[in-house]
Amino acid sequence: MAKNDVYIRSFSGLIFVAIVVCATVFSFATLFVITLFISSVCLVEFLNIRKTASFIQYTFVHTNNAVLITAASGIWPAFTPYAIPISIAIFLIYFTVQLFRQGIDIMQTIVDPVFAVFYITLPFVCFILFSKQGEAYNWQRPLLIFILVWASDTFAYVAGRLFGRTYLFPALSPKKTVEGWVGGTLLAAAAGGIMAYFWPFIGMFNGIALGVLVSLFGTMGDLFESALKRNAGVKDTGKILPGHGGLLDRFDAFIFAAVIVYAWYVFVG
Repeated sequence: MAKNDVYIRSFSGLIFVAIVVCATVFSFATLFVITLFISSVCLVEFLNIRKTASFIQYTFVHTNNAVLITAASGIWPAFTPYAIPISIAIFLIYFTVQLFRQGIDIMQTIVDPVFAVFYITLPFVCFILFSKQGEAYNWQRPLLIFILVWASDTFAYVAGRLFGRTYLFPALSPKKTVEGWVGGTLLAAAAGGIMAYFWPFIGMFNGIALGVLVSLFGTMGDLFESALKRNAGVKDTGKILPGHGGLLDRFDAFIFAAVIVYAWYVFVG
């Protein structure tokens, strides 16, 4: 990578991280807005690489995305009880329209948009639900997920560059190594333990366990997105972040990690 590219990548990455952290810390409303924005862009990028994008598909995924994330946030309490019926109604309308438009070829226009809602929207719903436990917003909760994902990615990259010898899954990601993944996992667990020390609500066991789980499932999310890109024959999902690609490229690990963190706190506590 050329030196100028490194500078561009580093600068754009720092600016984006600063925006996400500031939005997270400032208020739940700003976290909600940036979550809605990121999930919407990821949906667009997914449909674009799948080459199934059309106006009706965009409308379907974005309407469902807005409905479900707004309901999860509780920002409009009167709306929340109606979110699931509205989402189902949107799907049935979409299905009916596509049935009359496509006939026997309906599966080509149903699978990708519906999968996009499960793959992208629902993890961001889990993130919102985890972030707002109870009436008072605690910015440390969403920041916990971000820090664990960033720690895992950063330390995996560094450990892979220093010690990487054994490729993890070269068919999907030729640069990922077992040594890098192990390094990222150990240091993500350490980051979880450090955060638990300063933020007691996490719990030391939870912090360390989540560091390991986020690294494991985050890596799976990264590999899954790599499989999607290879299937589509593209290098990046978009160009919104100079030097990084699309937002889906940056949030592939986060998508899987958000689900496992929320599930951990639901079932383990």
